Amino acid sequence: MAPGASDNLVFGGYVVIEAELPKVVESWQKFKTDTCGTSNVELKSEHFFASRSRQNPLVVRNPEKRRQMAMEGFEIIYSIPSIAPLAYCVFKERASSSLIIESKKGNPKIDADTIWVAPFGSFSLFLAKKHATGQVWWDGVSGQQEQDKKNRDWQKLKRTPGGRKEIQTIDDEILFLDSKENEAIQVADFLCGVLWQAMQGDESFLAHFQDKYSAQKRRDGLGIIIIE
Repeated sequence: MAPGASDNLVFGGYVVIEAELPKVVESWQKFKTDTCGTSNVELKSEHFFASRSRQNPLVVRNPEKRRQMAMEGFEIIYSIPSIAPLAYCVFKERASSSLIIESKKGNPKIDADTIWVAPFGSFSLFLAKKHATGQVWWDGVSGQQEQDKKNRDWQKLKRTPGGRKEIQTIDDEILFLDSKENEAIQVADFLCGVLWQAMQGDESFLAHFQDKYSAQKRRDGLGIIIIE
């Protein structure tokens, strides 16, 4: 919440049947080939929006065309039948006091240590309705210490007496993966990054995404969800 920080927060990605994941990767590789001339690159959402992103693999240089390509890529991925969107969006200026805690320096900040529980809850309810089980894959950028803490927090939550039984549908271990080596993680990063950019002022794109992919529209607990 500090001056100069981002006005918004997006966390989530997508849900997919494990057997269908190769189709997601195939679509992503085709999108990378179309935009970069090769699929052998780590393509990030920032490449479409940053004016001076280092080692940008995109062939097109025009900023407006890059932005349009990013929005088209978002649609391509989320339109895959086997994919269900799951992304939580926070407009910090509209965030309720329940989402804000005090930092070590006494400044207000979003409670990132507990807010991640929300998509886990949505995912578990979805799995329970489908009589299925699942695992969470997470971008492994935070380092081993933070990853171990996150897994401990998750396992503690699963063991909480009186907790919702649906969360047992999710595997005990969160799998942390390097986006450079795992394209499924690249896709999640891209989807959240494009959505975050839409929240940065492109209200028409955001409204379009919400209209097509909102939780109210899907009616299965998944989708793009604004929390305040």
